[in-house]
Amino acid sequence: ASAMTRAGLHAGVSSAGVPAGLPAPAATAPQIDLPPVEEEPDPGLIMVKSADPQFPVSTMRRLRKGEVEVKFEVNPDGVVDSVTVVKTTNAGLNTAAMDAVKQWRFKSTPKGHTAAVALAFNLDL
Repeated sequence: ASAMTRAGLHAGVSSAGVPAGLPAPAATAPQIDLPPVEEEPDPGLIMVKSADPQFPVSTMRRLRKGEVEVKFEVNPDGVVDSVTVVKTTNAGLNTAAMDAVKQWRFKSTPKGHTAAVALAFNLDL
């Protein structure tokens, strides 16, 4: 959906209607503040191996739901190099989330990538 939104915005900034022989006007499109769009996954990263976080059962039962957002770097070989917690609902979930992401593998790419993901559970669903 966001790709269509972007295409729609670009379509509104055209040089149509400029008489032939005149240069197209400089890009003076008005700045539009758009609501934040959910970030699309990096198209350069293709997961080939995943692992689910093994959150502590006692912590899951006590909390009923939780989420850990982690940022991670993937080297050109597709191996996760480093993982850091960006946001968490409970520190007792962090190690399981980081351990899971460290096991992930991606298809090799010409350059490394940085990505972020939220790992969550909800026992009330």
